[in-house]
Amino acid sequence: HAWNDALRSHLMWGFTRMDNGAGFGDVASLNTRTNQAYANLIWTATKGLDLGVEYGWGNRRTEAGDKGDMSRLQGSVRYSF
Repeated sequence: HAWNDALRSHLMWGFTRMDNGAGFGDVASLNTRTNQAYANLIWTATKGLDLGVEYGWGNRRTEAGDKGDMSRLQGSVRYSF
């Protein structure tokens, strides 16, 4: 979404569902479900210079019922000349 000429953002979400049937061997550690979501904000500081920050979150569940979560914060700088 373009908030104005200098500020824009994106929201993203994805999911995966798996059916790990016979033939995969030991399936206990295989994922049965994953979810991921990301949100970012990008600022055009001057012509040709973009500064951004993004937050990501995700989780998963395995065939054995184990669960895991992750989160990540990252930044970016892009200079176009």
